[in-house]
Amino acid sequence: MSYPPPQPRFGEWVRTRRMALGLTQQGLGALASCSGHAIRKIEADERRPSEGLAERLAAHLQLDSAERSAFLQAARGRGAGGPQNAGAERRAHRPDGASRHAIPRSLPLVGRELQLTQIRQWLSALRSRHGRVALVEGEPGAGKSRLLAEALELANRLELPAIATKCFEIEIGIPYYALVRLLEDAAGQAGSALLQGLQPLSRAEIAAIAPTLAHRLEPLPELSAAFPEARRVRLFAAIEELCDALAGSRGLVVAVDDYQWIDGASMQALHSMARHTAAAPRLLLIGSRTEDFSTDGDAAHGRASLKELEHTELLSLGRLDPRQVRELLERMLDEPVEQALVDRLYAESEGNPFFLREMLPLVLNGTASATSGAGPTRLLPASLQTAVQRRLQGLGPGARSLLDAASVLGRRFRFELLAAISLLAQGAALNTLDELIRFGWLVEDDDGVHYDFPHDKLREAVYQDMSAARRTSIHRRVAEHLALDPEMADGRQAAVIAEHAEAAGLWSLAVDQRTRAGEQAERVLGLREAESHYTSAIAHCLAHAGFVPAPARVDLLERRGAVRALMSDVDAAAADLRAAISETEPAGLVSRRVRLLTILGMTFQRADRYAEGVTALQKALALARASHDHSAAALASYWLGDIAWTLERNDEARQHFDEVMRASRAYDLDDGLLAKAYHGVAEVASLDARPVVAFRDFEVSLRLARALGDRFQQCENLSVMGWMHLGPHGDADYASAFAEFDRCLEIATQADMPWFVIPCELGRAVGLAALGRFREALAGFDGVLAMVQEAGIPRWEAAAQTWLAWCRVEMERYAEALEHVRRARACIDAAGVSFFSHLLPGIETTALSRLGRAYEASDPADDVENARRALLGYAVLSGLLARMEWLHARGQTSDFPSTLADLEHVGSDRQLPEAVALAKYWRAQAACAAGDRSAAVAIARETLIGLRHESRFSIRLALLRLVFAAGHTTEQEARTLREMESRLTD
Repeated sequence: MSYPPPQPRFGEWVRTRRMALGLTQQGLGALASCSGHAIRKIEADERRPSEGLAERLAAHLQLDSAERSAFLQAARGRGAGGPQNAGAERRAHRPDGASRHAIPRSLPLVGRELQLTQIRQWLSALRSRHGRVALVEGEPGAGKSRLLAEALELANRLELPAIATKCFEIEIGIPYYALVRLLEDAAGQAGSALLQGLQPLSRAEIAAIAPTLAHRLEPLPELSAAFPEARRVRLFAAIEELCDALAGSRGLVVAVDDYQWIDGASMQALHSMARHTAAAPRLLLIGSRTEDFSTDGDAAHGRASLKELEHTELLSLGRLDPRQVRELLERMLDEPVEQALVDRLYAESEGNPFFLREMLPLVLNGTASATSGAGPTRLLPASLQTAVQRRLQGLGPGARSLLDAASVLGRRFRFELLAAISLLAQGAALNTLDELIRFGWLVEDDDGVHYDFPHDKLREAVYQDMSAARRTSIHRRVAEHLALDPEMADGRQAAVIAEHAEAAGLWSLAVDQRTRAGEQAERVLGLREAESHYTSAIAHCLAHAGFVPAPARVDLLERRGAVRALMSDVDAAAADLRAAISETEPAGLVSRRVRLLTILGMTFQRADRYAEGVTALQKALALARASHDHSAAALASYWLGDIAWTLERNDEARQHFDEVMRASRAYDLDDGLLAKAYHGVAEVASLDARPVVAFRDFEVSLRLARALGDRFQQCENLSVMGWMHLGPHGDADYASAFAEFDRCLEIATQADMPWFVIPCELGRAVGLAALGRFREALAGFDGVLAMVQEAGIPRWEAAAQTWLAWCRVEMERYAEALEHVRRARACIDAAGVSFFSHLLPGIETTALSRLGRAYEASDPADDVENARRALLGYAVLSGLLARMEWLHARGQTSDFPSTLADLEHVGSDRQLPEAVALAKYWRAQAACAAGDRSAAVAIARETLIGLRHESRFSIRLALLRLVFAAGHTTEQEARTLREMESRLTD
């Protein structure tokens, strides 16, 4: 069956002029101050422009005066192309054969009144910032895309910003592909001022996944590929920022079609958007098929979690009943229809609008077979397959060749590629493409560059009608053509090439492209997609063994293992790395085995599984030593030392770091390892509360790191140096502490290393609490806890709870301090870590003693000796202070001297100003207990005078209270005491 081309109508007039000017629908819409979707509706003759819009279109389409007058008349429905002539026009141009009708490409919307009413209500609610997520679901052909298009048109009429994207099955393995199209649509509607108003890192994150927008978002700060959890959180925040800016005070409509084919990375971004939609002026419409979800796929899990949101509604699109089928037919044909036609098409389509449209031309021409009988419609119904086969019989060889190539390419392809794959000459292919568009086989995309099938079921029917040999041949041509295309060199389409290579049985090419697709996914932090691509490549290696050498298989296993480690799937990562290690043994790849064992140890270390990490690293160390690989041995020693330091086995850590230092000097290893060695030795000194020694080695490591341009190592040094300037176990130079934290965060921001935020912000909160700036400190602790809980870092959650307990003691909130001690221990028990855990006994004993419950605490003396043996000076100091509190609360002042002497020695020997001041405070308390109040006041005042301008709040308060209790307070001291105590109750 064939149709002659229709006479030009108003929409065709707009389209022809637009194409002649080289404009896309979105581009013309931007010039005429409307959406690209509105232009698409106008070109399809589904709507007419308002008078003002028609005037703007005429101006931007560059019509002469005579054309302009006719154009404006046609826009108002007068003259050629007016709506009153549309039906007559369709009736006048009959196709060859019996049919008297031309079938419109876009279906009228029938039987969806309830859904449209609901959407209108949601759009109205946007002004009061009541957001909504709507899942538009139904079987293929039910009209989901059509309903989304109508919703976008409603938004356009209300002058609400609207952005949209569509997912495609062949692109499901390309991370952020659906999201990128959404961002491109958003950027197309946003002005330069709006885009430049976004935060710099927000612009950079958007540009990282959507490079086509980079020129509009410049200047862009540098980003790092590390710490994907933090990067993803920041990307999602950037998308929220862009959506909020677009919405303004009006609201925003976001439409996502064919969600069942969404890639995993876009799905995560969409879910973040959905969670924030409740409190935003936003309507998020998500169209999906109910039949294309596997029970355990990402999209299925995503759909289930979307439904759990309180602000999610479900719009189900069922099949049309006979009355609605009649209405649809009459609106399509623009004339009354006979009941026999309604009955016939209802039986053939079972009320599915798309299937009905495909069957209609054949029924009208008398070429359709009888109904296939009752029963549920399958994913590709026999009636539809039959209808498409009969339509295909009317195509010539060239048209069929082009259409077959299109069905293999999938969805949304360029003409140049289509022509090359079909083997037709350029001119013949272009004419054939126009013919296929006229007959409704293909449609032109909004951008005027890409083409597509009007429905995936139509593409599937064409694809299934080919022989397997023909499909394989075309897949081969596509894979080989794309693999040689220079535009594909960046790897962004590697997943698509791999799909075609697999369908053609080109296994070597498939492995290569799957590997490249995994690399590309890693670059944009699409870890789930990267894992999937590497898994496919490994499966091909196993199924088609013999053509992939051992090093390549080892490389794939290492890559997947590294990705799984970043996804916190430690067991799976370890299995991959062990499999790679086993592959290296028969191949004699010793250096590779050492590297893999080291990576395995680091994987366990990051997951706080230290015993397994130590086992792997010790094997790496032994192999490296046996093969005289001094650099690899030093690296393994460093990580063993790092684990020991994290577990606060400081003596063991020092031995490993000293070994790295000796190896670096003896074998002239690279300065990067030497910088690590100095940093490790300095860390040992920091845990032992020896700030002078620590600063000396940190400075050396810092100089080496700066010379190497190693910003990571610079930040490692600066963050710990900041902690060593804090008073509890450092030199009590708080101004320098804050400066070091600021320097660290400045470098970390420039290099995009967000994981340094947690230690720096926690250290800043500790410093603020020490200075008595409690409100700021508590806000800082809250921020850190939110970060560590969202990122899932139990070690730092335990540390934050520990220091928050210390802060509550400083604030004299002892019951709250005990609760934070309990929480810290729960984190430690759950995660199996002991980071800063040696502070807890001292904090607990101090809190209990000040609550008058010293009898519940044991003597801290044993804790002090254990800490001393482990070279944990900070815990020694904490324990000595706790023992003084414990003795004081129990009235055992006669036992003060030995502990006090120990405290004085620790403070002076290690040059710890606050320890020295606290020792003097307790010396004054001892004088009071002996009845010598004058001596006590003299010691207290001398200590107050010797404190820095910015010094520990609790120490100054304790000294002033001692002077007041002795009855020797001056007016100024009394006023200062009242001011300080008011802070505790503020």
